[in-house]
Amino acid sequence: MKKTFVIYFLLCLLISACAVESNTDVTATTLASPTTTRRPTFTPRPTSTLWPTQALPSTRTPTLTFTPTYTSTPQPALESHTWPLERVLIMVDGLSGDGGYQTFSYPPGFVLLFDGSFFYSRFYEENGDWKINLYHVDLGRKRTCQFLNTIDQNGFLDYDPTTYKEPLVDGGPTTIITINAWKRLSGTFYDLDHVVRGVHEDVNFPPEPSLLRTYNLLEWYDPEGQIYVPDRVALWIYENTWSSEDRKPYEQEWKLTTPRLADLHSLTGSAVEKSNGQYVTYRGDIARNIFRDLNNWNDHGVFVENDRQYTVFAQVLLPYQVINNFPEERGYVATFTDLSNPRPTLTCYPSDGLLPIPTPPSE
Repeated sequence: MKKTFVIYFLLCLLISACAVESNTDVTATTLASPTTTRRPTFTPRPTSTLWPTQALPSTRTPTLTFTPTYTSTPQPALESHTWPLERVLIMVDGLSGDGGYQTFSYPPGFVLLFDGSFFYSRFYEENGDWKINLYHVDLGRKRTCQFLNTIDQNGFLDYDPTTYKEPLVDGGPTTIITINAWKRLSGTFYDLDHVVRGVHEDVNFPPEPSLLRTYNLLEWYDPEGQIYVPDRVALWIYENTWSSEDRKPYEQEWKLTTPRLADLHSLTGSAVEKSNGQYVTYRGDIARNIFRDLNNWNDHGVFVENDRQYTVFAQVLLPYQVINNFPEERGYVATFTDLSNPRPTLTCYPSDGLLPIPTPPSE
């Protein structure tokens, strides 16, 4: 069977459900800059939700285009809309290929919250290693409405995701797009990045214009936000016993002095060989130190401390995120809490305008 991706995230399949959260606040420890080396996971091109393996071109700045007609079929003129808000207005998330699940991982690659807080991630290459920066910017009401107006005029709020035909290949990643505006849409798109780039010319090419334009907007929009360092990081750990020899090629040194792996392992239930344990949430300076080290090992890694080998998973938590169990015992997943009633409302006007659609950089 043809495989287009080999995902190191297969470890995540082995995480069981049933977690009990415990929040731990420990005195912060100042650390030297970590020097561990991360091996990138296996996807053909970095996207907002997936890790890369091949080099990016030297120029990655998309160009911006603006045309008054956004779809092949003109949309009705924009109208004013007022509606009760959900916690998340727009989110782009992903599942790894080959059946892998990004359960303990970085946040979604694109999250626009009800209050205009916008979080997004970008990859960069440093000394041959792939690393990721997480950014934050407050878009405010007008730019938030420009986003939603543009998606409306793309025609995407009326798009039917069931018309998307999956490419006949195995091992590809899945992109999940969720829109909670005056209309709601949630779609799951298998191997969408390849479809957009025309790799699968036998199916879905050229992509439906509303999907193509919306994907390019969500994937490449860059408001030049500030680097964001979260103050909450959750960790989950198990000790490798009979499988430790197989994992020796992936071993790294645990650079953090707080928490120690032995303490973390004891605190979370002393899980062994992929068996279920608990997670622990660290806050403040300790969480920030863990986050700074994450760029060296992505969302999980194999570490040695006092001749004992552990596999550690990490979940960065954004504001309003909590950890829940994923259905069908696929592990842990961070979700956003619901807004309390009465929910706040947002009004968007045609005069708020539209955003230009970024043109992706050439490969």
